[in-house]
Amino acid sequence: MAVSGPVSDTGVGRAPRTPKDPRDPHRTRRLLRRDQVSRPAPHHRNADSGRRNTVTHERNRGSARPSRGGFRRTYRGIIVLLSTVVAVTGLAGPSPATAGTAKSAAIAADAPNHGFLTRSGRQLMLDGQPYKFVGVNAFGLTGCDGALTDTSEAGLDAYFASLRPKSITRTWAFKPFGLEVVDRVVAAAERHNQMVIFALADGANYCADDGHDAAFYAGGFRGDYLTWVRSVVPRYRDSKAVAMWELMNEPKGASSDTVMKTFFDETAAIIKSLDPNHLVSSGSQAAYVDGTNDYAYVHSGPDIDAGSLHEYDYDYQNSHTIVSGWFEPAIEGMNALDKPLYVGEVGVAAADTIAGCRSRAARADVFRQKFDAYLNGGATGVLAWSYRTTKTENCADSDATIYPADSYMAMAKSYDLPGVTDPTDGPPGVGRYDEESYTFSGTWAASADPAKFNGDDRFTQTAGSYYTFSFTGTKVQLYAAVASHHGIAAVSIDGGAEVDVDFYAATRAEQHLSYTSPTLTAGTHLIKVRNTGRKNTASTGTVIAADRIDVTS
Repeated sequence: MAVSGPVSDTGVGRAPRTPKDPRDPHRTRRLLRRDQVSRPAPHHRNADSGRRNTVTHERNRGSARPSRGGFRRTYRGIIVLLSTVVAVTGLAGPSPATAGTAKSAAIAADAPNHGFLTRSGRQLMLDGQPYKFVGVNAFGLTGCDGALTDTSEAGLDAYFASLRPKSITRTWAFKPFGLEVVDRVVAAAERHNQMVIFALADGANYCADDGHDAAFYAGGFRGDYLTWVRSVVPRYRDSKAVAMWELMNEPKGASSDTVMKTFFDETAAIIKSLDPNHLVSSGSQAAYVDGTNDYAYVHSGPDIDAGSLHEYDYDYQNSHTIVSGWFEPAIEGMNALDKPLYVGEVGVAAADTIAGCRSRAARADVFRQKFDAYLNGGATGVLAWSYRTTKTENCADSDATIYPADSYMAMAKSYDLPGVTDPTDGPPGVGRYDEESYTFSGTWAASADPAKFNGDDRFTQTAGSYYTFSFTGTKVQLYAAVASHHGIAAVSIDGGAEVDVDFYAATRAEQHLSYTSPTLTAGTHLIKVRNTGRKNTASTGTVIAADRIDVTS
């Protein structure tokens, strides 16, 4: 898990903001209100459902807090940090001329930010490609479900390993359960190349996270809530396991939409200042909720990236509703803002052992129909309610739980996402990649500087140390620091002849284009960069840096 200090680079981690919609926003709000007039009241989950477990979970206070160092970036090769890191970093680190400067123009905001979920208008993006998702809520992963969900390291590994590649899970990051449980979830998601949406508080006031009333939205949020936000958000800002932050699960109860919008805008701006890498969502429930009636208006702030809809309409009065009536005002509002909307919760009851109740296999088919309708209707993702390790059987509409062997899990894993190329665990394709994507061997150390790609790189002065990078494309370019103490590397493609590349320069520069491959056949390739231990006569050292690779087709 990536845990880090202050960020001096801004603008990385999300696509550039699009121009405001030219239409009159007041017109949009009037349309939404007119649409809402004839809609029936929505069906709510019962308060005693698995989601609303009111038993306060007592954390194991005897267990030791994980070391922050234990969550450093992991590389598959052998990485031995130099015993003289301080001295050597002085050689390979930023020069006075570059320290504190803005990141090079070569990494413009519209370039793919490898591994972080971003957006381009209303489209989610991952590694420069359009992205959609289906998956589950798993609120119990951070403790709210007690013993019904396995939160051990083995349990978390088993859960994330069972998912489709690079999918999204939604869970809680509530203050009463602390940072330790979030640490474990983030670390497990990182190990399995998965992403998580974290809700930062509970607007429904369950899971021991209460006090979110009208006074909270009117200004009380500036107390304990923002203290928690300032604690949890920057801790994971460099982790690609975080998909986005939700301000709150189902914010509701503000005295007016204007009051709710102030809460949205102020909190989102603080989150963006703490973590420029990740998207921010409202976590909203629907347009009928007090404080979000004017759905477009409350989501119109510049730091709100996405909105959500929660619905449990299928079982309401046995209506078998596939698309909630509240989807239309939500998607219209977000489309007017050119921002993505996802269905953050959708629940359907099922049981295999109770006569007269639909089976879990039948429910999986209902979810498939909902996926088709929502994703083809403009939503960017759908998350079912809700995963737990222990199978529970209850035909009541409040029990929408999903367990590991549930038919839903297999269906969601194999579902064909419409209109996008499904992410895989294969070699990266066209895009821009930092050193976290490389495989290192030998002796390497870290160096940080805002002018480096994503703020840091790796370097070595040891002959024979090398890194490799597997990719799918037809051309690759290396960008790295050049300086007066840098040496010569040998670069090869697919085990072919090595080419010497000199990283010496009289004046230091970050992200210097140092090597461009010949045009390759379409397919998967491997580039290797090896420190030769040699240097030209003008250089004072043999340092080689690893910072950025661009893959093109």
